[in-house]
Amino acid sequence: MVSLGGVAASKCNNDTLKVPIGLQSAIDNMKDLKKIVLHLDRDDAGRSATKEIMNALQDRFEVLDQPPKYGKDMNDYLIMRGALNDKRLE
Repeated sequence: MVSLGGVAASKCNNDTLKVPIGLQSAIDNMKDLKKIVLHLDRDDAGRSATKEIMNALQDRFEVLDQPPKYGKDMNDYLIMRGALNDKRLE
């Protein structure tokens, strides 16, 4: 797992996508990497960054988009999921 820390995708000078540095570092360090699963935010910036990252990497990896099922981001999702599990235990 790699946290991108809210980073959005950005373009290089030649209009090609610049992969976020945390993701690029993970790619560089994991030589056997075949699949990348993205869990970016469900807001406009997260959806846009997901599309751009997928476009940039789809020729080299299987790239899947799996945003959180509910909530804005994975943290919201995990908190909500924990709260739901706690309610079921009562």
